[in-house]
Amino acid sequence: MVNIMKNFIYKLTFLYVLQPAYAFAETDANEAFRNSSAVPKKDIIELLNPIITAILGIAATIAVLIIILGGLQYITAAGNPETIQKSKGAVTNAVIGLIATILAYALITFILNNVVR
Repeated sequence: MVNIMKNFIYKLTFLYVLQPAYAFAETDANEAFRNSSAVPKKDIIELLNPIITAILGIAATIAVLIIILGGLQYITAAGNPETIQKSKGAVTNAVIGLIATILAYALITFILNNVVR
């Protein structure tokens, strides 16, 4: 059961990393050469925003996976009080982490869009 869950987590993480949402490919290759400079001129906010979004997205994904694993552990506890307590603690901590991640994303988005610009 543990190997199946680890395999599932590895595959889900691998698929998350390969999402096309974070690809910054040039759609028109000639457009870059027509401009005076092929290197885009971006400020630090535009460079950090995708990185911060990706890190918070990974943190939220990990929190959701821990909630799922804690729920599975709770279901398969078979009345063992120690395992039930352990799984409840994992779910509680993961929910707190997920809430912290959502609040961090909201705070960073607010700061980057309203305060810094």
